[in-house]
Amino acid sequence: MAVTDGDRVQIEPSDPLFLHLSDHPGHVLIADIFNGEDHDNWKRSVLIALSAKHKTAFIDGSYEKPYAKSPLLPYWKRCNDMVLSWLLNSMHKNIRDSVLFCEIASDMGKELKESYGQSNKARLFQAQKDVCCISQGELDIAAYFNKAKRLWDEFTAASASPRCTCCKCECDINGRLHDYFQDQKLIQFLMGLNESYTQVIGNIHMINPSPTLSQVYSLLVQEERQRQVKNNAQFQGEGASFNASTTSFTQTGG
Repeated sequence: MAVTDGDRVQIEPSDPLFLHLSDHPGHVLIADIFNGEDHDNWKRSVLIALSAKHKTAFIDGSYEKPYAKSPLLPYWKRCNDMVLSWLLNSMHKNIRDSVLFCEIASDMGKELKESYGQSNKARLFQAQKDVCCISQGELDIAAYFNKAKRLWDEFTAASASPRCTCCKCECDINGRLHDYFQDQKLIQFLMGLNESYTQVIGNIHMINPSPTLSQVYSLLVQEERQRQVKNNAQFQGEGASFNASTTSFTQTGG
């Protein structure tokens, strides 16, 4: 925290007003530059980066501007301008120009949300639609699983599922809800697999007790690898037969 003693200010490293020697206005917070799409994902990435620097209070507005004669005001202005620079560096030029004259970082965050952020209902609608349409297609098992997990995470963030917070619950509703949602994910994941895995899905349904999503993923990866080995062996066998036939033809012709 910042400690003031008259005009003397001492700022601890954990205080939002602290700036490390490596902090500079040209720093880019995240690798993906915001181009007007996926504002919610971009905002989350930015907040994670700012949290690592103890600067989220400037973007969420919880660290308000000190009064005019406060000895902390110059430090606040410096950090606010630093956060503004970091945000601007993380945007495409066209978007950067539209918010360039925002003087407070939290105001810039609000303006970006109003312009590019989806409403909660629209975001939930899109997230649920994406989750319901999960399919493997041409993806391998690992890529398909990663795609599904990303969509589930987006849906969870948008839906804000209710949880018991009374601390008096004896029926373990939170645990039961967690198990329910895990079962739903497993069903959606299996439904999206290609038809070539129909028999494997049937075998999974026969496992008792029912496997977890992680266990099913592991089983499918093993199945995929076995198929690849089998296909490679079959290809090599066909290649050997072709070579043998070619050799025989050449000898006969000779």
